[in-house]
Amino acid sequence: MALGRVLAAEFGDTATDRRLALYSEEHFEPKFFGADGGEFGWWFRLGEPWPRGQLSALMMMAEVGGPGAWARLYRSPNLAKFSEPTVEGVEFPALGISRAWNDPATGVLQVETYAADRSRAGAATRFRVTGLADAASVTVRCDGQEHRRWRVTAPNAIEIESEVADRAFEIVTGRPAGAVVTERAAWRTEPGGLASRGARVVRPRSIGRRVLR
Repeated sequence: MALGRVLAAEFGDTATDRRLALYSEEHFEPKFFGADGGEFGWWFRLGEPWPRGQLSALMMMAEVGGPGAWARLYRSPNLAKFSEPTVEGVEFPALGISRAWNDPATGVLQVETYAADRSRAGAATRFRVTGLADAASVTVRCDGQEHRRWRVTAPNAIEIESEVADRAFEIVTGRPAGAVVTERAAWRTEPGGLASRGARVVRPRSIGRRVLR
């Protein structure tokens, strides 16, 4: 049933996808869990203390992207992202990244954060942006206001100070210098689907259970 919903979403069969979505809501036990209720999974009526990871991951495939999104990963891979600005050093699982979107037309990298661990909400944190053409010429805005709490760490990299909270950053980067990246962990995509152009998010400083949102 879970795979059926994945395929219905992938093939654009909205009627079947809608019917299976309603069925899954009623029978697959979707619920939040964890100390602060910040994690999510499906229990599938198995009577177990934790959700099954593989089954929950399969359900997530039906929740992200649009019709044809998974096929585009292979047919039209986004290779440009390997030379675009890169978000690194995220203090996960305290801080989560809900959006990392680079617009090459405007030279603006948009990064949205949230408190992945609500017990750490408000705590000081920081992350890096690498792959910049000229770090010294970058400007940073946070929630629409100029953000001064950042510093240049290399000719092509900066470090931004923030809090574990909902924040919307705009990093005016200009043209990217061509950063090399190793891992992508982006949780939200643009309307174009999973193969859309966007910044890369690489391995965080600390690894914990990933939040399914």
